[in-house]
This record gives sequence, structure tokens and C-alpha cells, in this order.
Amino acid sequence: HASPLQATIFIGSTYGRHRAVVLCETTAQTLRNQLRKNEGGKVTCGVSVKTVHRDVDRHHTDDEAFGYDLKRIEEKEKRRRDRANEKW
Repeated sequence: HASPLQATIFIGSTYGRHRAVVLCETTAQTLRNQLRKNEGGKVTCGVSVKTVHRDVDRHHTDDEAFGYDLKRIEEKEKRRRDRANEKW
């Protein structure tokens, strides 16, 4: 009886909060789907696919890491739309 197969895949991007997280979760979901299909009974033991996001909870000081820059832009656009609607 053999030891369980383990594979570790590292995916990184600047700040590890956007692209790397999306790519990691998409890859994990694809692997889960393929392993669950188990066509022809090729997988004979239980399989688990786990994701860990090292930097998601780190305290970043820049606005982009938290999406604050996008929130500011959206709030500014909303205020502009509200002002335009008040004129009518």
C-alpha cells in the first residue's frame, strides 16, 4: 500500500491578492472537477485539493492591495452621477 500522492503548486503575483488568488482558485476548481470525474476508475483513493493564500491576510499599506483605489473611483463616479441626476 503506497503513500498518498502529494503535489504542491506555488502561484505568485505582486501582493498575492488578485491574479494569484484567482488563478489558484481556478486551478484548484479545475483539478477538483477532473478528479471527481474519475473516468475509468483511475483514481483509487480519496483526493483532496486545498488552497492556501499566504498574503491575503497580511497588512499591506498600499491602497491597491485592498482595492481602496477602486472604491474611491467608484464613490467619485457615484457622486458625479448623483449630482447629474439632481439637476433634472
